[in-house]
Amino acid sequence: TYTITLIAEKDGCIDTLSLSVFVKESLTFYVPNTFTPDGDKYNNVFLPVFTSGFDQNSYKLTIFNRWGELIFESKNTTSGWDGKYKGQNSMEGSYVWVIEYKDSYTDYKQKINGHVNLFR
Repeated sequence: TYTITLIAEKDGCIDTLSLSVFVKESLTFYVPNTFTPDGDKYNNVFLPVFTSGFDQNSYKLTIFNRWGELIFESKNTTSGWDGKYKGQNSMEGSYVWVIEYKDSYTDYKQKINGHVNLFR
């Protein structure tokens, strides 16, 4: 919320008018489509980046393999998938992700999905 103030002066008379303006954050996020958990220092974790416009307490990321088996779940926006399942490296290929979250200004729950490619 910003307070905007107009100050006007004419012939030594001053008048002011203030108005509060609310600027709603828009949803801003980026979901990569490929990651390479190969041990180098680049792209080792699949981590969608959400920056504004959502309720962090309602965030949930799930990853499924091609057979629909749940292989990763996180409710923390800073915790991503390292390409492992039950401590073992997952096979190269495509995986389905689902992200659930609530809009920051309403109770409207969103669900988005897509795929990510894992290459080693």
